Amino acid sequence: MYELSRRHAINRGYWTGDPGDDLETASDPSYGHDPTVPMPPMDELSIDPTAAIDEEYTNIAEEREGGVFVNGDDEIEEARDILRDWDLTAEDGNWGIDMYCQAVLAVSSF
Repeated sequence: MYELSRRHAINRGYWTGDPGDDLETASDPSYGHDPTVPMPPMDELSIDPTAAIDEEYTNIAEEREGGVFVNGDDEIEEARDILRDWDLTAEDGNWGIDMYCQAVLAVSSF
């Protein structure tokens, strides 16, 4: 997505050429962290720095009770069936936001 939006910005003439923060700044462990959202415990981060340990849930019902909602393969396949005839690559003139909103409404209505 970044590459496509960067190319779009270059072609439209509003790409500044600014690549963002330097490597040293972006390498900081707390870079991009919202201080209002608690970090996982450090022992979990040392094992898996990108995701908290999920071994505390033994089944989907426990995950949902714990506030973890992950779509199952059956739900993903159902959404694919609903959107099967859509041209998801169509240009909506709004960076895909309108297409996304329409897709969410279509899937939600089922």
